[in-house]
Amino acid sequence: MWAGAKGAAAGGPPPPTTLAALIELLEADWRDGRAVHLARARFRHRVEQLEVTTAPLRVLAALPLPHALSARRRRHIGALGALRVMAALRRCAGPVGDLTAAITSAPDALADDPSLGRRREEVAAHALAIRRAIGRRPAPLGAPGPTPPAKAGPPGPGPEAAVAMRTLVAIDAQLGVLARVFRQPPVTPASNPAVPTLGSRSA
Repeated sequence: MWAGAKGAAAGGPPPPTTLAALIELLEADWRDGRAVHLARARFRHRVEQLEVTTAPLRVLAALPLPHALSARRRRHIGALGALRVMAALRRCAGPVGDLTAAITSAPDALADDPSLGRRREEVAAHALAIRRAIGRRPAPLGAPGPTPPAKAGPPGPGPEAAVAMRTLVAIDAQLGVLARVFRQPPVTPASNPAVPTLGSRSA
């Protein structure tokens, strides 16, 4: 799907590199302000590049054509899925900015919060699973499949912790949109590696 979108619009990073910047922010040492701000800047830059990349697709999708022809055209170029991807990543930009601001205000408290730690690990794992699905390469043998988010306890005291938890929930919701666009194939079975799998994931 994304290959078709790239054929219609030149330049710009594909979603895996944008997700890599998001994962970098989630896995960073939140006490390291420079690392946090660099990861946020990379994510924002890549989202802006994707905005440019998908601009021709937005114009093409808006052309007034008969419904049947329009649906056929969108299926052919992959525009509809590409635009959904772009919209989801764009909706992550605000929460990523708010999360960065909260981390900057209380780096030690947020880095040490166990509920936030568990939640950001889940969101990072979700983003990594989508990266694998985009490239259609299998996860390592024995790797656990995606699991629904655990019911984490409330974040620690302070407005920054509440903001951080809210932004992680918002980011994860948009990752759910990406997961539906890039359907995640099954993990390669460890018991019988000679049997071909139906799909694969990318790292």
